[in-house]
Amino acid sequence: MVAAFSVVVMGDILAELVARLGDVTFESLTEDALVYTPIELGLGGSAIGFALAAKPLFERVGVLGRVGSDPLGEFTARELRSAGISMLGPVDSSARTGTAVYVRDASSQCTHGVRLLLVDAGANGPPLSETEYDIEVLEGLDLLFTDGYASLDEGRAGASRAIVELASARGAVVAFDLVPHTVFETRDFAWLTAATRHAEVVIAEARTLGGFLGRSCASETQDEAVVLDIAAEARSVLGRRAYFLRYGFGNIDRSTLVLPSGETWSYTTGYRDCEHPRGFGDLLSARELRWYLEWRESGAQPSFV
Repeated sequence: MVAAFSVVVMGDILAELVARLGDVTFESLTEDALVYTPIELGLGGSAIGFALAAKPLFERVGVLGRVGSDPLGEFTARELRSAGISMLGPVDSSARTGTAVYVRDASSQCTHGVRLLLVDAGANGPPLSETEYDIEVLEGLDLLFTDGYASLDEGRAGASRAIVELASARGAVVAFDLVPHTVFETRDFAWLTAATRHAEVVIAEARTLGGFLGRSCASETQDEAVVLDIAAEARSVLGRRAYFLRYGFGNIDRSTLVLPSGETWSYTTGYRDCEHPRGFGDLLSARELRWYLEWRESGAQPSFV
């Protein structure tokens, strides 16, 4: 049964080519090579990924972003309509649609191989102005989902934060996904504070949040005590909001949910054993956020723990 919740997702919209390198690793490529492998054209980008994951769980799903007036933009809009997702942003006749190439190799160094993601931001680059979307889409909204990619560029960050503030003022829960996962290497704590100012839920790899807090956290750590220490520090300096922290194999095989009250659940997500890792994080976040909205309404316990 579809939950009677609505979500608007703000972020990148991309047409994406997806391929695997079979038994080839990036490390083994020391000269030009030819690999025959299936290549799929689909949808990508942070906004699209979460919207597709959320659609089976939310009654209304919309994407607030921009595409170009080109064949890939038409493809993207058509695929969104087919999935029952509303396109709430503009078509930019002066820009090409953002495009990504997603490739995974056969490396044993990572749980599902090493991922290489090439991105041409295209129409995603310029910030959204107030004239490019209908503010009414934020009325009665249950959840606004956004992420760090929308805050990396200062001009785009200002526009994104204005939308977040409007949604929050209208009663929507704001969830912020702390990506890229290495963003703590290029941004400081002041950036994190500004980016998450109106967020009721912060979703992050434990090592990413720990990096901002000066807390050492090894990639793929299995140490739940370290993760709980990071959550406690975050509650102290960022506020008593909800924190959904990922760690373990692939930095996502374990998840610890910390509520504003301090109540905590930890569980295994299943990433280590999943057959298709692409989009796993979005599926996980959609499931956890739907539960969070139910918890706010009725105190529901997480059935997936």
